[in-house]
Amino acid sequence: MEDRMVSLKWNPTGRYEAHGRDQEAHIKALEAACGLIPFFWMQTVLTKGPTDAAGVMEGMLEEYGFGTDFRFPGSVTDDGVYEADNDEDEPLYPYVRADLHIGENVVRTYIYPYGITAVCDANGSEIVRMD
Repeated sequence: MEDRMVSLKWNPTGRYEAHGRDQEAHIKALEAACGLIPFFWMQTVLTKGPTDAAGVMEGMLEEYGFGTDFRFPGSVTDDGVYEADNDEDEPLYPYVRADLHIGENVVRTYIYPYGITAVCDANGSEIVRMD
């Protein structure tokens, strides 16, 4: 098995202001906004051994447990901004970026407002809503 490493970066685009909170309180607020989704990610990457975006998404949906696989159309920019495939919805900025490094490959997960979650790798992205 290849070496694996995980990392989290809160507020990766710098979009969310601390509003006078110290860094720890700011991260706790972002963490609370994510709900249980980071737990689903951690359980997946640490116990299921996924190797790509599809595997991470499959594991997260299994952890989510509601049998819902509601895929969202749209795309994720290189800096993690979710752009819907219509002109009505504003872009969404991630609360957190969670990276799974497998050898030279990176599977990147972004968690956005409204429970929207994107898992991306070199082959594309999987986008769902886990609310």
